[in-house]
Amino acid sequence: MNNFVTFILVQFLFTIGFSTPLSTELPSSNCKMFCELCQDGFSLIHKNIEQFESVTNEEIVKFIDHICQLAPKLDIINVVCEVAKNDMIDGVNKFLDFLKNNTDPVVACTRLSIC
Repeated sequence: MNNFVTFILVQFLFTIGFSTPLSTELPSSNCKMFCELCQDGFSLIHKNIEQFESVTNEEIVKFIDHICQLAPKLDIINVVCEVAKNDMIDGVNKFLDFLKNNTDPVVACTRLSIC
């Protein structure tokens, strides 16, 4: 269960950081909240970095397969699930590389344009 929560936290930070256009301006109250959340998340992740590194590509595929099995059996969902497997593996690996190269949460969240 701990790995699942950790995985969801990584996905949340990844989604916020890499899907938000650099020019997006958030209201200051939201900006501060997301900045603090990002920094707290990075601190938590760095404390448990070995757990993230131990997640294998096969485990990511199993997780996505499990989610996809719960989804309606439609061709479009099958396609999305297949694409999600490759994208998730690539995204998690890129995110781990980013984490290893950006150990300071303030700097990392600033580089992601969250702070």
